[in-house]
Amino acid sequence: MKYLKYPIMLIFLIGVVAVFFWDDVKQLTTKISNKMQVKFNSNTNNPFNLKAVAANKWNGKTTKEGAKFESFDTLENGVRAGIKVLKTYFSKYNLNTVAKIIPRFAPKNENDTEGYIKFVCSELGVERNEILSPDKETLWELSSAVCKMENGYELNKETYETAWQLL
Repeated sequence: MKYLKYPIMLIFLIGVVAVFFWDDVKQLTTKISNKMQVKFNSNTNNPFNLKAVAANKWNGKTTKEGAKFESFDTLENGVRAGIKVLKTYFSKYNLNTVAKIIPRFAPKNENDTEGYIKFVCSELGVERNEILSPDKETLWELSSAVCKMENGYELNKETYETAWQLL
């Protein structure tokens, strides 16, 4: 009985710490997770987390057969592919609001689409149904928000500019 009180006290102490510092614990685990994802996506040069599709003949594509996500030889080619996907949403599918773009890019069966929409709207400073134009600056802001949401990757403006020139 004498030794039983210490494990119970330890469990109680862990519970108290978890309650008072839960937000800090969640933030720390999110940061660790994001860093792991950034490392993964840096290795594939795919900050948009584009799914591997054999039919897509992207510039600089290095995706191995059976891979879940695309891989690119350079970050600029990966960003170029992401920009092209977003531009296609505007031109081919007439998706011109965050509320229309995100469900196609990040479907509900794989993502918290509603949370994704709120995040992107916040990053762009727009309402969910506000009409966006597919101009260079809007696509920069949209690309930046998508990369950040997908894996915490802070898309560099210089990389974006280089990728834009490759279109």
